[in-house]
Amino acid sequence: MDLRALEDRLAINDLFVRYATALDAGDVETIVGCFAEDGSLESPVVGVYAGHDGIRAFATRCAQAARNCATCCPTSR
Repeated sequence: MDLRALEDRLAINDLFVRYATALDAGDVETIVGCFAEDGSLESPVVGVYAGHDGIRAFATRCAQAARNCATCCPTSR
């Protein structure tokens, strides 16, 4: 593997960790910042969320759901 490919893999890994950590923390703006302005989040489970506004809506919904779960199930966190 050449140096450029290794750097690309590390950058992708860093982005994934930043996204997953922000998702766990309910950090909506960091989640949004993980995507290009015209990017989209696509999943067979949650559907398609396009652009920063759509991704922000998804992230906000997830953060609210996590807070609700932490309230009703404090041992789940």
